[in-house]
Amino acid sequence: MNGKYDVFLAKYNKDKQVSVRGLECSSEQMPGIRKKFKTYAEFANADINEILGEGINYGLHLKAETFSSIMVINHNGTFEKKTLPIHAQFSTIQGVVTGDFTNDGVLDILIAGNQFDNEIETSRADASCGLVLEGKQDGTFKAISPQVSGFFVPYNVKDCKPIKLGKENSKLGILVATNNDTLRIYTNNR
Repeated sequence: MNGKYDVFLAKYNKDKQVSVRGLECSSEQMPGIRKKFKTYAEFANADINEILGEGINYGLHLKAETFSSIMVINHNGTFEKKTLPIHAQFSTIQGVVTGDFTNDGVLDILIAGNQFDNEIETSRADASCGLVLEGKQDGTFKAISPQVSGFFVPYNVKDCKPIKLGKENSKLGILVATNNDTLRIYTNNR
């Protein structure tokens, strides 16, 4: 024990709580695991109690209730959770910009994401092309395809921000930052 937290991800496999990560990644973070388990098969067949031993009783236990991308609406101090449409669930969301991109007087949401730089045992999250969610009067959102919106960012996006362009800053642009790539600017042509 070095006095620092070591994150250890676990999940249930039927009624047995097991490691999400394999022996390689787990032992990089907690070298003692490599000494305890000589083979990958031993580790794969062990439950979390066998892997962590007594230490599990002293750890901070956190539990995720959902992995959906959501938005939280503040109704004068009362918060409402709304799950974003299915098209917003394809990958991670790294950047969010709100604005009236469809010029209909209703707030829309622009999202961009992906994550290419994961550790070796986790595949990259690369299914997002960016998305404009058109706000409706009833508070719902409709996904607008990149072919229609013109917002197409299938990159390793790290953030996006609104930027004012043109004479007198009259035109809205979206600046998109990607990892190890060029900055991109998208403009609303509606």
